[in-house]
Amino acid sequence: ADRDELVRQVAPLRARYGAFGTYADLRRIELAKLAAIIRAQALLDRRKLNNAQLDDEAHADPRYVDFVVTATQERAAWIILENRIESINDTIIRGQAVARFASAELHLQQGSP
Repeated sequence: ADRDELVRQVAPLRARYGAFGTYADLRRIELAKLAAIIRAQALLDRRKLNNAQLDDEAHADPRYVDFVVTATQERAAWIILENRIESINDTIIRGQAVARFASAELHLQQGSP
């Protein structure tokens, strides 16, 4: 039950940051939204921006910084949850090995005269 609960908690993190996850897409979406906002503000301010300036401003925007900080915290949580799941898996495997050993010992004792 503990393992099932941890897997439930880690599933969204695996979906976002794991293999074939959506993080790269979400990051591009965030940068595109910020670029659109910055471009619109530059038009209102009658300020010209080239693509490099626009890219720099989007990456330096506090909203993007928050996005990256949140991603870093979520990745750390993902690693911790994965470790907890692996610990439970190890406990299960160890228990199975002990049970096989005990069963083999019992079988050997019963086979002795």
